[in-house]
Amino acid sequence: MSQYPEEELEQIFKSRAETANVDFKEDFNCNTDKDCHLGVIKDILAMANTKNGGRIFIGIKDDGTVEGLSDENLASFDQTSFNNKLHSYTDPKFTVYVQRPIYKGKNLVIIEVPEFDEEPIICKRSNQNTKQQPILKDGGIYIRTEKGSSEAIPSSTEMRELLGRAMTKKGDFLLNQIGRLFSGRPSNTEENDDYKDELVEASDYIEKKIGEELKKYGYWEIVVKPTEYKKDLIPDITKVKQAVENQRVQLRGWDFPHLDKNDFANFSKGVQSWTKFEPKHYEAFRLFQSGLFVYKITLREDGAKQDETDTGKALSYIGAIYSITEFLLFSKQFYVDELNYDGDIDIGIKLYGAEDRKLKSYDFNILLYDWYICRESVVSLDERVSSVKLKSLWKETANDLCIKLFKIFNFNEVSFQTIEKFQDKFIERRI
Repeated sequence: MSQYPEEELEQIFKSRAETANVDFKEDFNCNTDKDCHLGVIKDILAMANTKNGGRIFIGIKDDGTVEGLSDENLASFDQTSFNNKLHSYTDPKFTVYVQRPIYKGKNLVIIEVPEFDEEPIICKRSNQNTKQQPILKDGGIYIRTEKGSSEAIPSSTEMRELLGRAMTKKGDFLLNQIGRLFSGRPSNTEENDDYKDELVEASDYIEKKIGEELKKYGYWEIVVKPTEYKKDLIPDITKVKQAVENQRVQLRGWDFPHLDKNDFANFSKGVQSWTKFEPKHYEAFRLFQSGLFVYKITLREDGAKQDETDTGKALSYIGAIYSITEFLLFSKQFYVDELNYDGDIDIGIKLYGAEDRKLKSYDFNILLYDWYICRESVVSLDERVSSVKLKSLWKETANDLCIKLFKIFNFNEVSFQTIEKFQDKFIERRI
């Protein structure tokens, strides 16, 4: 049984929204209900070809109501047998991760679908439902729509986008090898005050929206900016909006940065969004045409107790890895993949309310000592990276920042390889 933060699941279900990356299915038996099983296979084929992959929640009605699965139906979702069936439909061979958490006493199945690795996934076998209607077609290439449906790729526009992502993935692999050769090259570290006014404006906006909440809880602050200031790096506000919609990270069911359906809006210099979601989830950001990104979010750990051992302030060891990896992935996708920015980029990550906060794993298989406690009120993690390094070594950069963070929590023995394992689980949607 996999453990999912109840708060995270509640956010997804309350949204009542199926999207390109989220799908709800009612209770069914994977071994005996052919129609439902084929529908899930089609959704997997589509999500695999969709940016950031997706999650299929089984035991949930379309309106987000949690009905759960019977014990018999739950048992039919065995990861090995499910993937064996899936492999008969996918070319190249493609594997998903079948999790079986319990949510408020009800059985659920969550199928984590990673985005394809290097080549888009093609259906290699046709099949029909019990009414003899075609569901899957040999040679079919499927994608997800923003309305949450799985469809055969409809036009050359979507095909070019899919092939473009495949080419980018292959290029990233090559750049990763090249980037390792140059990762030690220092960047120009002169400070740039041209962002001063925009930083103040962003701070004022966030203070107005969630300032009172930030005084009560610990929170992350992320500031990312190109080192060379250009007021209109992104020439049009609508292009800022389109860029962040294209490149937000959607690996957890809750996007980063989150684009609130009611309060994601333009302002005179870019776009902004803020969200208040109970219990105790608050976040806001501004993204300017200059490329300046300022974002703050309260700690999930302060929002709800994870277990009975939560007696004080805590920072999730695994959650911090996921968050910092998410921050760097968005930076890479937005500045390099979307804007094609060619220069150095400053990335600043701060953890506020850190003093006397204990590092916790929330996983009984991982032992963290009681003395892994931070003694600073604010932890600052700053990195200046070239666009080449950000494109090719973004994950390694995130790993280094995690190590710096954990050492400030007196966890000196943490290894690069251990963090990388959790990063890969996150990227491949095996969380």
